[in-house]
Amino acid sequence: MNRFTRALAAVALVVPAVQGCAAEKICSAGQVVIERAGGGRMCEKPAPTDRSCPDGEILLKNPDAGREGCIPNVYSSDSYTDKLPKTSG
Repeated sequence: MNRFTRALAAVALVVPAVQGCAAEKICSAGQVVIERAGGGRMCEKPAPTDRSCPDGEILLKNPDAGREGCIPNVYSSDSYTDKLPKTSG
């Protein structure tokens, strides 16, 4: 492999890793993630009555499902509501 090919291969490996780091979190610290039944998500400021979550976690509210709870603040393409523990009732 010549120098140019090695350099190109190195850049190809580094760029996705850097982009992945930027997209790790669901929302910024101190925000709340709102997820809708259709999969729409948004981050917003917490309401005064919202509970706080431990470090590294974020409050998830899904008003359509009537559920909320703390989940790890790590981006996923899966439903965040599915990460909440099942409630009885």
